[in-house]
Amino acid sequence: MDFPDVFETYERPVERTSFTHQAFEHGERVTDVILKEDVLLTFPYHKYNPVIDLLREAAMDPDVKSIQITAYRLASNSKISNALIYAARNGKEVTVMLELQARFDEESNLEWKDMLEPEGITVLIGIPNKKYMPNCVLSKKISQQNHSIRICKHRKLQRKNSPHLWRPFADDF
Repeated sequence: MDFPDVFETYERPVERTSFTHQAFEHGERVTDVILKEDVLLTFPYHKYNPVIDLLREAAMDPDVKSIQITAYRLASNSKISNALIYAARNGKEVTVMLELQARFDEESNLEWKDMLEPEGITVLIGIPNKKYMPNCVLSKKISQQNHSIRICKHRKLQRKNSPHLWRPFADDF
């Protein structure tokens, strides 16, 4: 049989990298951008830097009183964990819900639990016999406007001016 050589002119596709969302291209603080408008980030297409920058800003902002986050998997040199430790050292009330059944990362997450608790961070573990993969951040900022910034599923940055900060995120699913 004589098969055609279909790969004779094959060109490797261009490798695409994450890009910065247009709302964050001007170098403004993430908090200021989010308080002006809602921003939708989609990963892995958008860079993850705004989420990390938001946590760092919250850690340094004297008006931020608490940070609450859920985490499925934390890297061995996690920028998120470092920002949370910095926030706790700055007097913020930090709570982390950590999944201990993260596939292949159970030991790493247990090590993070042991590192975060001595820093004064409240670490909650997953529900027994249940595996979950939520990704949410809540930063409560007490100011004249009483803002709360909520990131759900690490895709949606949304401002909230509600007294019910932990109501179900049904509108985000």
